[in-house]
Amino acid sequence: MAAIISTPEIYGIKVPKAGEVMGNIVVDMEYIPFHDVSHIVLEYDKAIHEWLIESAISIVDYELTKSMTRALKDVLPDFHAKAQSLLEVLPKSPFLNETEIKLIRGQTTLMLDHFAALPDIPVPMGNCHGDLIFQNMLVDPVNRELCVFDFLDTFLVSV
Repeated sequence: MAAIISTPEIYGIKVPKAGEVMGNIVVDMEYIPFHDVSHIVLEYDKAIHEWLIESAISIVDYELTKSMTRALKDVLPDFHAKAQSLLEVLPKSPFLNETEIKLIRGQTTLMLDHFAALPDIPVPMGNCHGDLIFQNMLVDPVNRELCVFDFLDTFLVSV
């Protein structure tokens, strides 16, 4: 199944000028007259829901076909660095108690140990949207077209 996927046309970007107070970046882009995913879920039938899920999966599958692979041992230090940065902010969360923090630390250690034991498994490397969630998709259910936007977090890594 091939999904029709588009992105909005970007007309311009306004950033604060040198010496100005840093504020919001304004992106002037094409208006997309589609619906958000929550509207589709509430207002359309199972066939449209299944199409939407298949389309989202096809985006990921397509990007994976364009990726290259590297051995896990080559990228594992990046995994450790990201895990460490997350573990450092856990105690600052007002939503987690000490028991939960301890549990997350233990699970993270188990996960990292598991992957350290598999140094040669291939890891896909390629473009990553960085925030591919349903809130960053608009849907035209009539023409079955999906519009993806918010590429501000796009990066080229796998971890």
